[in-house]
Amino acid sequence: MKTETSIKSAFSQHAYSYFDFLHASKGTETSNPGLSRLFKALAESEKIVAQNLFTLISGETDFEHDIMTGIDDLTYQTTQFYPTVINQAEIDDSKAAALFKAAERIGKKSDHPFEKLCR
Repeated sequence: MKTETSIKSAFSQHAYSYFDFLHASKGTETSNPGLSRLFKALAESEKIVAQNLFTLISGETDFEHDIMTGIDDLTYQTTQFYPTVINQAEIDDSKAAALFKAAERIGKKSDHPFEKLCR
């Protein structure tokens, strides 16, 4: 199972690289549009690699399964993950607490209108 661990690690690295390049493209849009386009292209290539690795990790699934997994993940985030990290960020007096709270609010506002269609 070392290969599976390697695939998950590679996915994580490419996903982070996607966001790094996307962030860099935004930061250079006005100061250097050509460089910004290069960063966008690099971000897109990282996204494609990450998507392909994700397919290897998750296997081929159907649409209903993907939606239910997304709903379950969002439920976990809003009921378990964010309350824990918010609490820790507040203990640490970190500015991240506000970001975590905003993400939690967004997740809680999602009423999952398609959930009834799938369950």
